[in-house]
Amino acid sequence: MRILKQEIEVLLKNKQIKKLQETLETFESVEIAELLRSMTFSQKLSIFSILEIDLLARVFEEFESDEQIQIIESIDKARKAELLDELHPDDRVDFLQEIPIDLKEQLLSIMAQKEARETRELLIYPEQTAGGLMTTKFIKVRKDLTVRQVVNKIKKAAKDVETLSHIYVVDENDVLVGLVTLQDLVLSNMRKKVKSIMQQHPVSVYTLLDQETVAHEVAKYDINTLPVVDERGIIKGIITVDDVIDVINEETTEDMLKFGAAGELSSSYLKQNPFLLARARILWLAILALVGIVSGFIISKNSLILSQVIALAVFIPLLNGSAGNAGTQAVAVMIQALAHGEVKFKDFWKSVHKEFLTGIILGFILGMLGLARAVLFQKSSLIGITVGLTLIINTAIATSLGAVLPLVVKRMNFDPAVISGPLITSIMDVTSLLIYFALVKVIIL
Repeated sequence: MRILKQEIEVLLKNKQIKKLQETLETFESVEIAELLRSMTFSQKLSIFSILEIDLLARVFEEFESDEQIQIIESIDKARKAELLDELHPDDRVDFLQEIPIDLKEQLLSIMAQKEARETRELLIYPEQTAGGLMTTKFIKVRKDLTVRQVVNKIKKAAKDVETLSHIYVVDENDVLVGLVTLQDLVLSNMRKKVKSIMQQHPVSVYTLLDQETVAHEVAKYDINTLPVVDERGIIKGIITVDDVIDVINEETTEDMLKFGAAGELSSSYLKQNPFLLARARILWLAILALVGIVSGFIISKNSLILSQVIALAVFIPLLNGSAGNAGTQAVAVMIQALAHGEVKFKDFWKSVHKEFLTGIILGFILGMLGLARAVLFQKSSLIGITVGLTLIINTAIATSLGAVLPLVVKRMNFDPAVISGPLITSIMDVTSLLIYFALVKVIIL
């Protein structure tokens, strides 16, 4: 890439436009976008001004929204209109949803009438739904057409659609009734009717279905495109697998940030202001700090016990850490199971029972380690028994809680990823201390 950049810069400097165009056209749009990110903004604009409009649109789609806004505001009106009209409908909508309303209206006003109307129709749908993801550039045919007629239609529309792999069959009211693949058409007699070779009752999703559920449907049925229909069954668009991959990446990133109690990132990490990063994290940190204060209060209330048996303090980090880690593991496993649809709320008691038994097994192993530590270094079997029992009880509670909380949150129609690792760790810090000191009073004192 460094060598290519040098070559491009030389061509730009010498104004070898034709050679520059020919060189860039040999690369994929994602590679050109990567190259442009390493160049100055003026160089970037120079290249944008010479790229063929179809290639320019594909490169533009590779940029983040803040970069797209910077680009669109810097090119002239005619080029701007050309670019907007050439974008894929779903990518165009994604971009327009990210910009201020006044700029959005300004851009819609300079677009071709057909594309502007189409875009306004797509903008009706919420961003993170099937309707917000879909493109209207697909092929639909009537079921009474012949294979030959459909093939001819594909040839005419091929350049204007996003995919040719699936052709959707509709009735006279545009209600989805079936689909045929390109392979079906190629292997069929040209005089056959489409209705005789189509697959009936194709998988589809409703326009307002959440994007995460859409991604699950694509993974479940292992399909490359997914038709989107309204409440009457009328096909409104299709979702392609590249958009689903983007959804999966977006949802995974969002869940990771929630699970780490790190808030949300409005743009890429390196472009984030430290104050914005701090603002995104401070709420959870404040909540966790309050829980930490409770832990400190419990230790303070039991300071007399600690002063009588100093060795007890040695095991507090072990108890808190083990319980917190066990709870975090259980939460992570449960969130993953919920995300893949492996566990439902009806499996509540089965899941809790499974995690409780898992916690007992883990706690027993950890308890043996704690017992050995107390006997070998503190020379106290009573402390060892106390620590061992605490670890067994704490770990069983932690893993059970790790199963309960995501299931309850999911039942309340919230994202189970909000049950963050730091949260479960802080809860178990308090619980561990309460159980520990209660057992100390019974066994040692």
